[in-house]
Amino acid sequence: MPETACELIDRKIEEKRIEVEAWFEDQFKTIRSPLYLSVDLRDGGFKVAPVDANLFPAGFNNICIGDLQRMAAYHKIYIEAHYKNVQMIALVPEDHTTNKFYLENLFHLRELIREGGFSVILASPNVSPAREPVKLHSATGKELSIFSLRREGDTLYAGKEKPQLVILNNDLSSGIPPILDPSPLPVLPQTALGWHRRRKIDHIREYEAVSAQFCQLLGLDPWLLNCVTESVDEVDFMSKGGMEKIADAVSSVLKKAGKKYDAYGVEAEPFVMVKNNGGTYGMGVLSVKSPQEMLDLNRSQREKMCRGKGGVNVTSVIVQEGIPSIFRSEAAVAEPVIYCVGGKPAGAFIRAHGGKTEKDNLNARGMTFKPVCLHEPDEDHETLLRDSRVRHVYQTIASLSALAAGREALRAEGTKV
Repeated sequence: MPETACELIDRKIEEKRIEVEAWFEDQFKTIRSPLYLSVDLRDGGFKVAPVDANLFPAGFNNICIGDLQRMAAYHKIYIEAHYKNVQMIALVPEDHTTNKFYLENLFHLRELIREGGFSVILASPNVSPAREPVKLHSATGKELSIFSLRREGDTLYAGKEKPQLVILNNDLSSGIPPILDPSPLPVLPQTALGWHRRRKIDHIREYEAVSAQFCQLLGLDPWLLNCVTESVDEVDFMSKGGMEKIADAVSSVLKKAGKKYDAYGVEAEPFVMVKNNGGTYGMGVLSVKSPQEMLDLNRSQREKMCRGKGGVNVTSVIVQEGIPSIFRSEAAVAEPVIYCVGGKPAGAFIRAHGGKTEKDNLNARGMTFKPVCLHEPDEDHETLLRDSRVRHVYQTIASLSALAAGREALRAEGTKV
């Protein structure tokens, strides 16, 4: 039986373990990863690659207890390494604070930061000082109090407290709050990385550069760890503006992926995912098998693609090579999501969807989640993740994505990479 991509990559890493460890150490000496990120992976057997990276991740309620403890330690190490005398942290949530599952995530994120020895207060610029605190309840009934985040001169207040650091769990899709533009305090992740400005293609290009160096070290074809991707700007789904350009990009990506399929003997038809270039929450995503499909989208399909989170118009998309997932969780198509803190793989969960196929976007209504303990594997693991080689490769790819995010951050600051 031929090697899977994970088996091949793991074998190559083991052959050059010392060089690989030295390479990562050298990279992280000059590139500082954002505080945290989550990486969506797709494993097709013949290749495995990240398909999305979220720099303001939710889902901490889906992480196992052991890995949450590890995350607490990693948060403490990161914050103390870069900021002195931090005692009080303002944690800024998303605006949709009525989502009870998001609130469950917020509770776990707050608690793991507290476990690192910091005081944490939930605060939002959308909460009026006259109404604070706003009391909300999570899906399991946990009470959270959200205080006002306000500014007086160069002093930032969270309720009556004066934090020394701000952590965003808000992806800034609607823009930077005026009181944080600019901020009198350090903000993690930096506001320039929010979705009001960030583009998926920026991370993809940085990941391509990082993974190319990594693959050169191992003597691997970078395609095994990458998705062929192109971007298209100036599109308007409702008026059909730019549809021809998207169709051309679909044709280009399919041809490039098809050549690789032929070279590796992959007996399947390539497909692509057309995604909003500036959004999250699985909104604005479409699976396509041919250029003509893009030209034949009906009104309902175009309406689903035209707006992202917060009703923001979609004017730019990426056309990304799709990877059919071989991952299954209780017979449902699934994919792993790996969390990094300070560039270190720290936790994971499995996203599954019983109503989707191996070629579909799984980040959709009806999805389910299952914790995976990265650092304490046991018999409860999903079959694929019982293999230590698979877990190792997934974590390595997540670290590469963390490096790419660090390069993104440097460019956002205007620093040449």
